[in-house]
Formats: sequence, structure tokens, C-alpha cells
Amino acid sequence: MIKLLSIFLILLNFSVYAQSESRLSPAEYSIAKIAASTAEGDLDTLEEAINEGLDNGLTNSFKVVSF
Repeated sequence: MIKLLSIFLILLNFSVYAQSESRLSPAEYSIAKIAASTAEGDLDTLEEAINEGLDNGLTNSFKVVSF
């Protein structure tokens, strides 16, 4: 339940930001995809999301993103 709430809050935050900026940057999208994959426990998608995130400019610092 906490994981689902975490995903909701992350996506809500990005949704509010996206409304003002009209869309997510590739790095922001990658963060959301990593968070969702982590919460779901989908390791295949998580690996893909991490690699995509690194390609989109994320560094190893995304591992410690928390709220």
C-alpha cells in the first residue's frame, strides 16, 4: 500500500509539473518509470528503465532519490 501511495505521489508531482511545462523531460520520465518499476517489483522493466535513465542523463545519484 505504501509503495502504491509513493507511486501516486511521484506521478502526481510530475503531473502538476507537466501541466505547467506541458510535458516531462526525458530524465523526469525515467525517474517516474524507475519508481513505478521498483514499486511493482518488475525487475525486467526496472533494468530497462535504469539503462534508459542513464542514457537520458541521470547519474548514479538517482539511486538515492527519496521523499
